[in-house]
Amino acid sequence: MADLQTEANHPNERAAQFAGIRDNVVQLLNGRKGGAASSPGFGLIDLNDAVTGRADTLDAVAADIRRALTEYEPRLADVRVTFDREQTGGMKMVFHIEANIKLLNEDEHFVLDLVLNDGRQFSAG
Repeated sequence: MADLQTEANHPNERAAQFAGIRDNVVQLLNGRKGGAASSPGFGLIDLNDAVTGRADTLDAVAADIRRALTEYEPRLADVRVTFDREQTGGMKMVFHIEANIKLLNEDEHFVLDLVLNDGRQFSAG
């Protein structure tokens, strides 16, 4: 019971854990599949074709983002990834990620917009 009381008094710890997950997601998705010899599935498929904006390619990228997060970010559950056509413009693309997480023994809703810029690097939007 003391742990629950301690956890309730640390809102900064919740924010820090959320930020840690966000940072790990960005790092994971900026890795490229096959780039880590010890973990060949780590990272995403080659994104060269994604900038053309073809719907099937974008669906494939969204599915690969979901796969990578499911395999390499165990704190996320029920991961959903969509391509956000409303926020996309120019040479950037926005992927919307929603998942369930457990922070400080409580279920939380995790939402993150990832921007894939023209340099083909993800950043948190």
